[in-house]
Amino acid sequence: MEIIMRGDFVGGNATSMGSPSNSRDVSRDDPVPLGSGVLQRPPEPERDIYMLLGGGMTLVAGVLAIINGLRGLFTDSFLALGPADTFTRETSCGILVLVFGIVAVAGGISGIKEKNITLAIAGAFLGMMGGGLYGFYLGFGALITFALSNQDLTS
Repeated sequence: MEIIMRGDFVGGNATSMGSPSNSRDVSRDDPVPLGSGVLQRPPEPERDIYMLLGGGMTLVAGVLAIINGLRGLFTDSFLALGPADTFTRETSCGILVLVFGIVAVAGGISGIKEKNITLAIAGAFLGMMGGGLYGFYLGFGALITFALSNQDLTS
């Protein structure tokens, strides 16, 4: 004899409270009705201060890398209206550092929003490479704060 604890029906049959087909996690449902008819949202997850700090440092290192890339790109030899062989090492490195800066800014935004830790770590590393001395220190500090964060690396 089966005791029916509540009136849930799965496939036309009444199930008891202990049935695995009846158990579901209601902690993630949105919104939750209260007794007075007021809807209450579940609490927001706590933001990780280390991800926010590391994302900010990565963002600043990326901006410094963009500035360095633009400075290397717009050298005097690039702006000269001479022959076509004015593409120098400074301009090619400027393009590369500019790309590093764009990826670092994207990684900083990703770190602030806590979306993609892999992009944030890559942005911190590229900000270290392209941001000059200050960018190196900011990127290195961002890598340390990402290591201290509670962000899951598998997501």
